Amino acid sequence: MSSKSIEEFKENFNTIKLIPCLKVNEDIMSGIEKEVKEIIEKNQASEVITNTHVTNWTKPYGEALQFSLYNATGDTNDFSTDHNHSQKDNKNEKDKFFFNKNYINIYKIFKIFEKSILNLRLNGMGNKSGLSPHKEYNIIGNKIKLRFHLPVITNNSANAMLDNEIFHLERGIIYFFNNGCIHDAKNDGMEPRYHLVWDVWLNNEIYEKILNVENSKNEFTLVSKIPKETISELLISKPYNLKQYEDERLGHQKYIPELEKIRWKISNLYRTILKREPDNEGLELWSNKLLKKELDFEKIRKEFFDSEEFNRIKNN
Repeated sequence: MSSKSIEEFKENFNTIKLIPCLKVNEDIMSGIEKEVKEIIEKNQASEVITNTHVTNWTKPYGEALQFSLYNATGDTNDFSTDHNHSQKDNKNEKDKFFFNKNYINIYKIFKIFEKSILNLRLNGMGNKSGLSPHKEYNIIGNKIKLRFHLPVITNNSANAMLDNEIFHLERGIIYFFNNGCIHDAKNDGMEPRYHLVWDVWLNNEIYEKILNVENSKNEFTLVSKIPKETISELLISKPYNLKQYEDERLGHQKYIPELEKIRWKISNLYRTILKREPDNEGLELWSNKLLKKELDFEKIRKEFFDSEEFNRIKNN
């Protein structure tokens, strides 16, 4: 692989919305579906609608559940390290691990991405449920964080919007999903929707084996590369109708570009000064103070440097 190809991907990163990368063999996929149903039945989910949840800032509605399958505790209700950009716990002491290797088919998918994986979640949505339009930031320092989706249980009325296009993600296909787009996720079907979702760091191996559509060589036995000529068949979309969205969810909080920019600035204060991802409560508190002009950015920055948490970091 030439380094130029991955550099071109980086240069065009913000123009890419969705890439169907791999098709999971049906025997593996059937096993994954059975395992997902057992996880739902036997394990504890976290509820994204609770205001302390790490993903609550996306303004979920209806029934939005998450099972965290890769952390340092093995507890599917423990989402505390899902977005710490590390393969260790928040204290950088314990390694994260796949929660239960008895789920052998999900574990096989996990192994493909294990070297650079940062989290692995089973995300569920009930009828008339979803996440509101939002934008995430996946360029962290000099690294690019990639998100992948594998739909396991879905229906024709479960869709995702990425930058004003609505896509349906097919069962059994592993997609690169650019969460740096303004995006949402919703399930208008009567049946629930469950996706396996994970983030990884972009590196040469991930690019060549997973993302490079010019490389037809299949490196795996349990999945196969999507042929370049059939990719367009999996990317059928329709325009995003903002007015229809607002009419359907009257009174629901809309995507506010200014607030999203502010959240990103505040998030960077957490990362650079406190060396951690923001907690939802703190992120909303400081973001709204800046949005409402109760404090300017420099005063908020000073508050971070004056905090007890920063002093503990400085003195350790």
